[in-house]
Amino acid sequence: MDKYIIVINTLCEGWQASERDETGSLITYATEAEARAEIQDCLEELNNNRIESGEEPYAYEEENCDGELMAVPLSEFVPGRKSIFYPQEVKECVTVNGVAHCYTMAGSEQAMTKIRQLLSEEG
Repeated sequence: MDKYIIVINTLCEGWQASERDETGSLITYATEAEARAEIQDCLEELNNNRIESGEEPYAYEEENCDGELMAVPLSEFVPGRKSIFYPQEVKECVTVNGVAHCYTMAGSEQAMTKIRQLLSEEG
């Protein structure tokens, strides 16, 4: 059974792991529900801090938790992964050594295989 991690979906750098332990290893969760509960806890703490400092609470959909934080199966995590939506297609992209590599087979295993190959060559 796959473990889950919490990923931040950044505009410039794509997917980034949001949590690591003191040794730099990814923090994993046994289930998607457990990871989503951790996201929910983080967002509730963020909102409580905002309210205490006199700011408006951050609005988010509980179902999706937050557009930037996602619970992702560890097997699907590729650092820097992005999906770019064009009118007629979706591209999967990853940045390696400052160069963006995009493939039009978004979501397909072929695109992810090419991206993993690029990352392994990077080294």
